[in-house]
Amino acid sequence: MPKPLTVNGIEFATRDAAIRYFREMLNRYSPGQRASDDDADDLSDLLTRHPEVTDKIGCGIDHFEVRLAPQMGTQCFWVVRSDATCTDFSFMTCVRGKGKTVSQEFREACRMAVQNDIARAKRIYFEQHQDSSGHVPCELTGVPLTMEEAHADHRDPMRFEVIVATFLAGQGRDEPDPAWLTTSKDAQAVTSLVDQTVKEAFKAFHKRVARLRWISEQANLSLGGRQQLRHAKGTLKI
Repeated sequence: MPKPLTVNGIEFATRDAAIRYFREMLNRYSPGQRASDDDADDLSDLLTRHPEVTDKIGCGIDHFEVRLAPQMGTQCFWVVRSDATCTDFSFMTCVRGKGKTVSQEFREACRMAVQNDIARAKRIYFEQHQDSSGHVPCELTGVPLTMEEAHADHRDPMRFEVIVATFLAGQGRDEPDPAWLTTSKDAQAVTSLVDQTVKEAFKAFHKRVARLRWISEQANLSLGGRQQLRHAKGTLKI
């Protein structure tokens, strides 16, 4: 059943409609720009839905800005407090009204742990397969991609979620230990692995089993839970 939502008097028929509204708002700004007074009113009410609202607001809100998310390279909303301290927040978390589970944060931390390995694999693939104009074809659509446009996709059967679950099983666990992860703090856009033994073990396991292909952003977003199994010459072991 659709779950309607009201933010600052704006009625959204579904959570997805609210997410689209705030994503469009975010994309109207460039990093470093301050949110308009009207947008700030919407963001102030939206922020009350965040599961860590008290910590996010702190001593009080002065204004909102759009900045780059640390470690991610994407932009997000930031709340600047009355004492000039600031922190980022996820509008999607606010819309959903709940934070990530430990399992979700562990998957995020695992992605962060291998991002340099994946970037290295991309560079190697482009060095070996790019044409004279620096493009390789998207392995789902055939559309030519530059290195900046290419997104990494973990091929079946070892989707990234499967890799994480298999790694946990190898550790004799169904759920990750919260002590493996960073705790919430200001300007921490993503969760990271603080247990170096676990981090290095996961990186080694990912390197052993991951097979990557390079696809466009649109193709990446279109992939659902049921993935196509198809042969691709560009599959790369990292």
